[in-house]
Amino acid sequence: MTLPGILGRDPELARLDDLVAGRGRGALLVLGDPGSGKTTLLEHAAAAARAQGQRVLVATGTAQEHDADHACLHRVLRPLLGRVAALPAGQRAAVESAFGLTDAPPDAGGDALRLALGVLTLLSDAAEDARVLVVVDDLHWADAASVRILDFVAARLEGERVALLGAARPTARDTHHVATIELGPLAPEAARAVIDLLPDAPRGEHRRRVLAHAEGNPLALVELTRAGSLPVDDAAPAPLTARLERAFAARTQLLPARTREALLLAAAAGPDDLAAVVAHQDLADWAPAEVAGLVRVGGAAPLAFRHSLVRSAVYQGATGVERAAVHRRLATLVAADPDRFAWHTAAATAGPDAEVAALLDSTAERARARGGWAGAARALERAAQLTADPAAATERLVRAATAAMYAGQHRWVEDLMAAARPLAVGPQRSLVDSLSAWALSQTFRHADAVDLALSAVREPVAGLGPLVSAAVAAYQAGDPRLAARTARALDDLAPGADDPAALWIRASTDPLGQAVPTGAAIDALLAAVDGVAARLGHLALNATSGTAYVVDHPRAVDITAAFLHLLGQPGTSGVNALVANTAGAVLVDAGRWDEAWSRMTEAVSVAEATGGELVARQAGANLAHLAALRGDPEAADLATRALAGVDPDVTRAVGVRARWALGLAAAGAGDWERAYQHLRLLLDDGRPAHPHLALYALPDLVAAALRTGRPAEARAAAHALGTAVGPGTSVRLHALAAHAAGLVAPDGAAERLFRAALDGLHGEPFERARARADLGAWLRRRRRISEAREELALAAETAARLGARPLAAFVAGELRAAGVREADAAPDALEDLSAQQRQIVRMAASGLTNRQIGERLYLSPRTVGFHLHQVFPRLGVTSRTQLRDVVGARPVT
Repeated sequence: MTLPGILGRDPELARLDDLVAGRGRGALLVLGDPGSGKTTLLEHAAAAARAQGQRVLVATGTAQEHDADHACLHRVLRPLLGRVAALPAGQRAAVESAFGLTDAPPDAGGDALRLALGVLTLLSDAAEDARVLVVVDDLHWADAASVRILDFVAARLEGERVALLGAARPTARDTHHVATIELGPLAPEAARAVIDLLPDAPRGEHRRRVLAHAEGNPLALVELTRAGSLPVDDAAPAPLTARLERAFAARTQLLPARTREALLLAAAAGPDDLAAVVAHQDLADWAPAEVAGLVRVGGAAPLAFRHSLVRSAVYQGATGVERAAVHRRLATLVAADPDRFAWHTAAATAGPDAEVAALLDSTAERARARGGWAGAARALERAAQLTADPAAATERLVRAATAAMYAGQHRWVEDLMAAARPLAVGPQRSLVDSLSAWALSQTFRHADAVDLALSAVREPVAGLGPLVSAAVAAYQAGDPRLAARTARALDDLAPGADDPAALWIRASTDPLGQAVPTGAAIDALLAAVDGVAARLGHLALNATSGTAYVVDHPRAVDITAAFLHLLGQPGTSGVNALVANTAGAVLVDAGRWDEAWSRMTEAVSVAEATGGELVARQAGANLAHLAALRGDPEAADLATRALAGVDPDVTRAVGVRARWALGLAAAGAGDWERAYQHLRLLLDDGRPAHPHLALYALPDLVAAALRTGRPAEARAAAHALGTAVGPGTSVRLHALAAHAAGLVAPDGAAERLFRAALDGLHGEPFERARARADLGAWLRRRRRISEAREELALAAETAARLGARPLAAFVAGELRAAGVREADAAPDALEDLSAQQRQIVRMAASGLTNRQIGERLYLSPRTVGFHLHQVFPRLGVTSRTQLRDVVGARPVT
């Protein structure tokens, strides 16, 4: 029923009005228990938007489509599908493949990021005519693939004429980039006002009981008033949802038998099945349910339940026999669709059934071929439940977990393996533990991951896979004890010296001792394929990409790029995030900072979309580090966000990188005391906080200690780095150790150490420029002015090319002290822009269109245009053709 106005929700209504009007953030999620008024608020916003001439796209998540990838998204975008043909080719292929609009092979358009960007572009293009409001109710029932893409869109609405409004139960908050409204109970006065507006409003004791049982839930206030008598004992009540469902079920019992049968059929059907349900049912059967306010027949949908709780109550109120019968009937109605036939048949099956399990197996294979790894995992999970033989059930659960792994869903992998563990026999136990270890390695539970991985290697069937996961976890933890246990387990297996997986395990567990022999082994692997990294194949590239990064191999950029290209296939997004982050870190070292920023931004987006919180934090810390090197004002905020909720003494790889970024950001702002306080945490009782990663930051700690008058601490940091390197350590780390030692060395040794650092740094332009700058400063202080100017000029050239503003400022000061006058020039016009804005400006200056820029940065063309519109006045230009004069003509790669 419709009440005059919405009572007790004034603050929430104000926020909705702001969203509709385009004020504030562009995405809002309404969270509340069933019946709290979420749908009413969404309807209010949709009506307000329509009244303002906006286009409103509406969808509702349903339990029946929870397992159908992109089903909810398809409902949102159905009015816009006519625009798909105008999308860029890659986005168009991804959208067409996801929605079954093409006969092309499934892998032609299955890339998850291109699909997400295609959705954003569709919405952005539609908003050219009028603002667009996307309203999605019951997000907790929406399929996970749709939720991930909506989350992607929500994070990129700045500058768009698009707003996103969703509603979900509190336990189903899967999004990361939206503001929220938490709908609590109505205040007592508002609850009483709701009751007073109802026909035949209860009085006396019945009124008290309604208020007590409803607990401020608006729908419960209405429905419990209608329900008649209520339990006398309202102390310690059952959960509200259970009471509501019982109330709804009681009302359905008063309906004629044929109406109850029709309602159950509709409740069990998916939304796309409702047309068939209505067509095969006498319309007269629905009339009593319509009169009772349970359903609406006709209109935009063939049939709609008035509230999702009505559907839930109808379905849950039926017996198991009744539900099975209705699913069998539905299976006959949708027999032309093999997947829906399989799911309804499975729902009608109470116990093990080999034939039905085989149907779901086929459904899983079709989903896998479309790149729908999540759908494949669900089908295999259900197939396993219908499989009597424990070994066969375990095999299906293992396959389900493998599919979930490719979907990047580590929590799901854990759950699937928890179900498989009591069924597994013999070698299967190792496979179960291996997949569980992988899942744990993607979390902050590093010690648990190593423990489980080491138990998984007891059977040869597991191979080196568990130890690969253990090595990942040990490196993330930065715990030498975990690394040593993993290394000993590898020695016990005695794999071949050139096995790529073994190379990763050895290098990551002992990067200081294994860098040189591992580098030689990588050289041999590349030589065997004529130096073409792409020919190494999936398994070898998987291991070698991470290995090359850890040991500072000169081909690390090529190897990670080859693996990323190989992974650009449907369903591997979760894996892509880890590799994209590694590639970004390698590109930072190589001085290709724009590319690095793009890769690491991609890694954050994919990791957040697939629930990979650890990788998201890693990539966020790496972004913060790069922002600090550039002198971006956002660096400290990025580092702080990366550390939020992370124990830096447990996940030391994230802690060290983020603290390093915080120190560099403070130093870039001229606050050397704060920089030292951050950077000193890179040593723990004189030892590197992370036995490998922290070493790269120690020259900065030495510099900060000297700047703040702490020579003893500076010498201690240089000593920690110098004693860590050895014969098996990379040339790069030896060079950094020489640099740190040169900063604290007496005059007789300093120059030799600085020049040794320069000799060892060739593929790391920033580190080489930094060492050259310190050498130049040392020479100037010794009044060797001509030599100092030469070194400082080279350092200044590199700093300018990289966009390393803090280093450039230091070098400029030294050059002034050496008597070099700066040329009269305007300050760097890009200095005050954010990293993303600079990247957009450089791409636009190179001639790329907004659409091409958006393709590369996973933004919509409108968002790109919005940023350009914002920065033009700050750069003193009026058109994009003038940007080349601001940033130069360097092409963007």
